Amino acid sequence: MPVADKYWNARGGSSTDGVLSFSRWRQTLKPHKLTCTDKFGRAVTVNGGSVRCDTATPEIRSEEIPPAVEEIVYKWLQRGDVEEIFTYAAEQIACSSGSAVQSFCRLLIQRADTANSKATAIEVLTALHDRRYPVGDKRRATVIQLIEQMLEELFDSAPLFGEAATRFWRRIDWTTRDRITSPLAGEELLVIDALGFPPEGEDCDASLLRKAYQAGWKRFVVYRLRGQRFHGSGLGLGTDNVRIDSTVPAATTRQAAWMGWKSGSMETPGSGSPDCQKGKARRLWRRRQTFMYGAKGGEVFVRGNAAGRPLINAVGHPRVVINERVLIFWPNPSWRATRLRGAVS
Repeated sequence: MPVADKYWNARGGSSTDGVLSFSRWRQTLKPHKLTCTDKFGRAVTVNGGSVRCDTATPEIRSEEIPPAVEEIVYKWLQRGDVEEIFTYAAEQIACSSGSAVQSFCRLLIQRADTANSKATAIEVLTALHDRRYPVGDKRRATVIQLIEQMLEELFDSAPLFGEAATRFWRRIDWTTRDRITSPLAGEELLVIDALGFPPEGEDCDASLLRKAYQAGWKRFVVYRLRGQRFHGSGLGLGTDNVRIDSTVPAATTRQAAWMGWKSGSMETPGSGSPDCQKGKARRLWRRRQTFMYGAKGGEVFVRGNAAGRPLINAVGHPRVVINERVLIFWPNPSWRATRLRGAVS
């Protein structure tokens, strides 16, 4: 499974967090049992459903979507009713079978046939990926994996450079990296398939993103990341209308690093790294772990936990709102008061 059932943050020197987890084989009658404990010997368990709904599950078969549902979903897509579709989809995930969930998600990408409906489908699938809602008897990790697979299929439908344009978006990958041009009329989004790009250097996808920005592109989606980094770095000043979205579950190093003051926004799920958001990126949305090492300004919104001493060496006026816990060593007593208010500013 590419998506784990459980993630947690902890510090190595903590007396309360179990950062060092390990597995033990317990010798029993067949089969053997694998247990996982933290460094204090406490069992680490996963509570949740057992029904899978990802596309790798062989027993899942497509289910017919009722015509009435198809019609209303199509109307919602055309009107851009993200919340309506999200609410309906979340209810269906909680009470439907795994195959029905898969069929509904596929319906979203199949019926997105206009620029507005494609943008709506992306927003809906992103909301289903990021937000917390009941999943019934489903194994949540497989729901997340299914949505990531559907997003990849949707992005794969964007035409490559050299293919006939379909308005709204354009896709570029390793094989077409030398064909990049300025956006045509109606093209708003550049989708970068990062598979095959090196993690850094002149040929990395982050360098390609910078070249695309210089060619006139302002909105980006980067997907199939496998350790690549530096996204948003080197864009310079005056990039307040730039937006970079990343679909990778675990963010890599130096994302949004050294973006200019009043720079654009960046949204990515997963964990951050010590060098994430150096410089002065205006706004960075994150979902689990953020550091802002050496940040010079900007805003960061963390949907989950933050670990690894965020804002170390930060100067100027960066602002951070953290929704859940902060696992942090407080070198300055004055920081503690800002922590209790739920924000570091």
